[in-house]
Formats: sequence, structure tokens, C-alpha cells
Amino acid sequence: MNQPNRKQQHFIHLLEPVKDQLWRYVKNMLRHKENAEDVYNQTILIAFEKLENLKNEAAFLYFLFGITRRIVRQHERKQRLFEVFSRKHTYVEADTSVNAEAAFDLEILYKLLDKLSLKEREAIVMFEISGFSIKEIQELQNDSHSAVKSRLSRAREKLKTAMSDKIPAEEIIVKKSTPNNLKATA
Repeated sequence: MNQPNRKQQHFIHLLEPVKDQLWRYVKNMLRHKENAEDVYNQTILIAFEKLENLKNEAAFLYFLFGITRRIVRQHERKQRLFEVFSRKHTYVEADTSVNAEAAFDLEILYKLLDKLSLKEREAIVMFEISGFSIKEIQELQNDSHSAVKSRLSRAREKLKTAMSDKIPAEEIIVKKSTPNNLKATA
């Protein structure tokens, strides 16, 4: 097997276990399908090109998400600069099990997520949607354990307060897809 094929196979071996986690993170940070796909693909391309810089395979997840965070931030700066972002283009993954009411609630949640600071939104998306541990978020955000926990707590409280202002309390239930996620109720 020649060198380029070996590099490709090695990269695919490293990417395969984390690619779904990466996609969930990107689509929930950006939510516009085309933008999410662009950032996802750009991340994979850059990670492949810089694979030689990876010193330890165990750090591949951090390597990959570090690249992703930089690209997401660049994208958001461009969006703010050109004021292109429009909520009518919001990307919500089609799910046949989600009824119209749940889709509406999800749209409200996404709008509220946009009101959080970037670090709060990153932390809540990484923890609650992508299934990262606090330790993993701590390493990705270069912050202390307590800073990440505080950020998550503040973000949850802001979301809970904002949602209770928008929706009657008995309707505030955020369903999560990973086992380590908690259900937020009012």
C-alpha cells in the first residue's frame, strides 16, 4: 500500500468513531444545513491535511474539535460581518417522529441558544447534544473544571428562564438523545 492510501486509511480509522459526534456538534452550532455541511467538510479536510501534526492518536478528538471550533468561530464572524444569517433558513434535521409542536419547541430552543454567549452555547451543545464530558469540554475550551460547570449551569438557567417566559411551564421539556444528558424541566 502506498503512502497516500495508508494516510487515508489511518485518518478514516481515527475519524470513524467520532464523525457522528462531530456532525451533531457542527449542525447544532450552525443549524443551517449548507453551512453545517461546509464547516463539517472543511474540518475533515483540514484535519486530514494536518494529520502529521497529531502527536498522539488518543488526542485526535481534541485535535478535530479544536479545528472545528476555530472554523465555527470564523464562520460566525463572517455571518455577523455580512449580516447574512436569517432565521427562516434555520436547519432542523427532519425527524418523522417529531410532531409540529415539538418542532416549534425545538425552534424556540434554537433561538434561545443563539442568545447565549459563544462559550456557553459551545458548552451546552457539546455536553447536552454531542455527549462530551465536562473534562473533555474543559480541555477543548482551555478552562478549568469549575469554569465549565459554571458555564453549563448559567446556560441551563438562562435557557430555563427564557423558555418559561416564552412557553407555559408545563410544556417545557427538552428531550435529549444521549444517555448522559439530563432532562430539563421547569
